[in-house]
Amino acid sequence: MIRPGDPKYLKYLGIHCAEEICPGYQWTPTTVKMMNYLVGYFFDLRNEYTKDLDRRKGLALIGPYGIGKTVAFRIVHRMLEKRYSGDPSENRNTFRQTSIEEIITAMKAEEFRDGILFKRLETDVGGARISHPLNILINEFGVDYDGKHFGTPYSVMLEQFLIERYDIFQQTGKFTHATMNFSAEDINAKFSPRLVDRFREMFTFVEFSGQSFRK
Repeated sequence: MIRPGDPKYLKYLGIHCAEEICPGYQWTPTTVKMMNYLVGYFFDLRNEYTKDLDRRKGLALIGPYGIGKTVAFRIVHRMLEKRYSGDPSENRNTFRQTSIEEIITAMKAEEFRDGILFKRLETDVGGARISHPLNILINEFGVDYDGKHFGTPYSVMLEQFLIERYDIFQQTGKFTHATMNFSAEDINAKFSPRLVDRFREMFTFVEFSGQSFRK
């Protein structure tokens, strides 16, 4: 059995996790490239894809719907779980997966400040409640989400959430990762200048193209 430390281990692990997460996963030139970026980034490897990535930032995969961005993140998340199953405390690059809908729902229920979307709550030996920020992945970030909550547009609520995530990044170094279903050129038009400036500090953007797998 191939084990950590073997040069072939991550490839072996990736193939098995891909089949577990998405049976029949299609290894196309786009998905292979995507996985090389993600595995290199999350497992701290230097390869031809990641040698110029800024690892001090979160990773944002951008590109059209259906090319496998979210599935690729889920595969790598499972790879991290399996790689560090013997000692989860070593799994420092892991992340919690969430969505725009989940963020809005939590904020409407006033759970945002309690941190269910971006903190893990623990109890220390003395019984005190201590919160620890987490890395998170926002799936389909930037999707249009119309509506209001007590007169506040969802877009304003999301901007508040992202400013909070920016502050967490500045204070603790915890990352926000994202999948975005549009091109790099759309970012300036889609978001406020205030958020765009913060995005540049928070994210390394990697853009992909390809045909959708969705039928």
